[in-house]
Amino acid sequence: MNHTQTQPAIDTQARTNFARFYDQRMFDELTEDYYGHSGFMNFGFWTNHTETAAEASANLVDQLIARIPHPRGSILDVACGTGATTRHLARAWPAERITAVNISTKQLCSAAVKVPGARFAGCDAVRLPFADASFDDLICVEAAFHFRTRETFLAEAHRVLKPGGVLVLSDALISPINKDERPHWDPANMITDFGEYEAVCRRAGFADVDITDATNECWHGCFWNVVRFAHGKFLKGEISVEQLNGFLDRVYRLTTDLERYVLVALTKSGRRMLG
Repeated sequence: MNHTQTQPAIDTQARTNFARFYDQRMFDELTEDYYGHSGFMNFGFWTNHTETAAEASANLVDQLIARIPHPRGSILDVACGTGATTRHLARAWPAERITAVNISTKQLCSAAVKVPGARFAGCDAVRLPFADASFDDLICVEAAFHFRTRETFLAEAHRVLKPGGVLVLSDALISPINKDERPHWDPANMITDFGEYEAVCRRAGFADVDITDATNECWHGCFWNVVRFAHGKFLKGEISVEQLNGFLDRVYRLTTDLERYVLVALTKSGRRMLG
């Protein structure tokens, strides 16, 4: 079956608006300061020894890479942002074996500077411009809950993976909320139950599904660090009360929206042959 016949129509204007929304966040001066100008923007994986958001963000990528057996061959970085994850992948994969995609041209330009030799493409995650069985592995850090829809992306990931390939992702399970109040959340992606999440993965074609609850290490760790960072900046007189409230509003909203944060490893059936 021709996969393009089953793809949903893409709302170009909505995609453009969403790219602009995240461009504003990723290139925001205070956000870049929080992440130590590392280029990362994720919750991170926090331990008792983690000191900075940049370190936590790198830890999160390492947690995902650790779920890939024998990380060699080719890898696709989906929703690569400004390239910090892609750059981190280059520690384990040669740059020429890494492909990264995003819907934002501005973010892709920044990413290309960070990882010379890697391939970059502008596309929607639910319509990947690659042939079947193109990649040994895929990674997607903290983005699938925004895709329209997650299940469509998982089916696309399954399609472009080689037999035995692995998709690793960190993902947020969003609670059912009023669409008018939170237009950036797609109701089709609002999953709160691990059983339902596993069922979505299996419908996409994955036979081997591993889901780890990392809510405490990722979301809770990020929340308290953001609060400490913002109040520290305010108490030093480096930001105004308006900047403080604006920065914290993002995480405060998530306390009611986000149910769980998970680390997921999905394996496509077949014999793994890296190449």
